[in-house]
Amino acid sequence: MSKRTNDVNDLAGLISMNKGMIAGLLEFDRDELATLLAHIANEAKIPTAAFKKARIELPSLSADKRSEFAPQFGLSPKIEYVKLETFTTPKYYLPPSLHEAMFENAWRWQDVHCEKVDQTRGG
Repeated sequence: MSKRTNDVNDLAGLISMNKGMIAGLLEFDRDELATLLAHIANEAKIPTAAFKKARIELPSLSADKRSEFAPQFGLSPKIEYVKLETFTTPKYYLPPSLHEAMFENAWRWQDVHCEKVDQTRGG
């Protein structure tokens, strides 16, 4: 067995199943979790395209309808019946130095990312 396989096996042995498998995996840092998942994918011969497809097909909150998820949280399925308190955002007076820095950065950004009409080839 290679050193890498030993490292992966050590990681797999550290998975805490007390809260469930997903919670146990999420206790690893990003690099450790990526190593473990890549090893599992290699052993199962799962191609990268299958991961991309699976990520796209995961359920998305943006695709859900209020009428479908609101009752699960004890909310009305119709937004018209929701009575929210009036909320006013506070007014902030920011220092001129902040505005100056923002304008300078915006100017640089516009200079770099100008419209295609303005871009010419030197030659």
